[in-house]
Amino acid sequence: MANFFRNILLLLALWVILIQCSFLVKDNPYWGNEIYEDKFQYLEAHKTEFNTAFIGSSKTLSQVNPVQLDALMESSGVKSINLGAPYVNTPEVYYLYEHLLQRDDIQLDYVFIELNSLLSIEWSKIRTKRNYYWCNFSNVKFAFNYLKDSHYSIQKKAGLLFFYIMNYCNKNLTLAHLNPQKELPTIDMVAQKGFGPMNANFDNYAGLAMQRGLSEHYFSEPNLKQYLNNFHLQRIKELIDASEQKGIHLIFLIPPRIAFQYGEALAITAELPTKNVIELGDSKKYPAFYQAELSSDDVHLNEAGARIFTKYLAEQFEKIISQ
Repeated sequence: MANFFRNILLLLALWVILIQCSFLVKDNPYWGNEIYEDKFQYLEAHKTEFNTAFIGSSKTLSQVNPVQLDALMESSGVKSINLGAPYVNTPEVYYLYEHLLQRDDIQLDYVFIELNSLLSIEWSKIRTKRNYYWCNFSNVKFAFNYLKDSHYSIQKKAGLLFFYIMNYCNKNLTLAHLNPQKELPTIDMVAQKGFGPMNANFDNYAGLAMQRGLSEHYFSEPNLKQYLNNFHLQRIKELIDASEQKGIHLIFLIPPRIAFQYGEALAITAELPTKNVIELGDSKKYPAFYQAELSSDDVHLNEAGARIFTKYLAEQFEKIISQ
């Protein structure tokens, strides 16, 4: 019996070694995120054409229009690309940016990161490569520390920790990265520079009202520190420092309609220099972002809404550049 278990452990160890060696053969850090991979390859091929990049979820993808932004900021010399992809959240967004930072041949002046809370997904999607290709040991450790400092219930903490451990095992015990398959449509990089507008027929008025109400609640909250996650703040500060060393001005973007994530986002950005933050979520300052006629759904703006979003973004970006 002892020999049996010893052989099992030996086979498992050999399998893990094989997996790790295969990562060296197939050195593609973005193999589980097809849209981001396509966009990054375009950036690689046209790296001298851009000095500003946006990284984030479908909010970034569908609401930041680089063509419009560049036209509005022509006098500042902004040349931007939208690297947003559906469902990019924390810590995946940091994984993507940290790999971008490692590229000395891609020289950017400004990078925007959409600010999110820790990723939580449906259990039915736990084994999809989209949810584990980025899950290295560093991100599991970050998730553990994040959860330890969070105000989540014990049940939610345990569930999320199990999710991250499962993700780590899925990444390191399978060969899925050797057979990537395109599952999502590509985005027009030439004409739109990565912008992918959403124009669905809006009908979720209750959801939109909830988003507006949560924005009003959190932006009027006098005690934001109760929502602060110190480990998340620490990682963000480390990214800002690492960016400055590479000559990159890193800016964290708070978009509209992020529901309960506003508490943590506002608590974190209150601890950051103003030059590293652009906030566009306050329903009192930006009531247009909570109007049904500018909505694709209760979470995203439509193309008309994206034009207004990009206009305000350009105004705030210009203020930072002129500081």
